[in-house]
Amino acid sequence: MAWPLTHAALAFQPLLLHYGGLSGVLHAGVAVAALDLVVQPGGRRRTIGWAVFAGLLLKLTQEQPWIGPTQVVAGWDIAIAPLVHVSGTVSGLLCGAVAQTIAGHRAGSRQLGA
Repeated sequence: MAWPLTHAALAFQPLLLHYGGLSGVLHAGVAVAALDLVVQPGGRRRTIGWAVFAGLLLKLTQEQPWIGPTQVVAGWDIAIAPLVHVSGTVSGLLCGAVAQTIAGHRAGSRQLGA
């Protein structure tokens, strides 16, 4: 679900006429993985999850998605679309939270039935 949600968010940027790539979906995957680590009970995994979230937030902030639909990065032969990275991250967090909620309800149902 994160894939279509990531790309649906691009409708809010009418200046982005064309987009091709999977970077938004990649950011969604990173957000889902980090969320899964953060909700683990204590320990090292939670710390790693929070570190991944911090790095992701820093990356998104440095890309400055508010300055325009695309950006040219020195040394790259393509422009990047930072809004895609933000929408992928948000979509991943949303889908990950839904998945965690469903998993929690299923685990609770199994415990009640036992």
